[in-house]
Amino acid sequence: MVGYISFQKLAIAPINNLEPVFGRGESIDLNGVNLHLFLVKNPAGFDLVLTHILKTSDSQDINLGVAINDNIADGKDVSWLWDVSLEEFLKQQNIANVYTAGKRANDMLLRFEYAGLKDANLENSSYDLTDLVKTISESDKSKPFIVMCTYTALLDFRSKLSKKVKLSKISDAGN
Repeated sequence: MVGYISFQKLAIAPINNLEPVFGRGESIDLNGVNLHLFLVKNPAGFDLVLTHILKTSDSQDINLGVAINDNIADGKDVSWLWDVSLEEFLKQQNIANVYTAGKRANDMLLRFEYAGLKDANLENSSYDLTDLVKTISESDKSKPFIVMCTYTALLDFRSKLSKKVKLSKISDAGN
């Protein structure tokens, strides 16, 4: 049994020290705000992120940012946003505010409205991701801020974020 316990400790130790990489749940301190960054490319991945948020938020209020682009690398068709299970997520998660950004910010805003998010929680859409970075840095530090982005929005968002906080380079993060 001693050999088993030693093996188990050896196997689990690296997992306990694992740091999420580029857009895969990166945890970033932005002016005291606990920011978590996720890449969402399709409804299945988006739903997995929503499930992760539900499991890790402990019913705490969160601020949510969603940046959607429709560049070639993202896919021009964003109709997949309607396949995301936002209705179920919104029934279970306490949301302080939702911010949409990117080229398809208004599409995402509309999706949240149809999913049942109350107007009081919806903030104005902004095509400029610099505004989202500023909003996050000035937000309530007691609430985690979760941002989900399509690929090109994530690249742009991290670029703007890197002017405020030191981030690992994408190539250094194992991507």
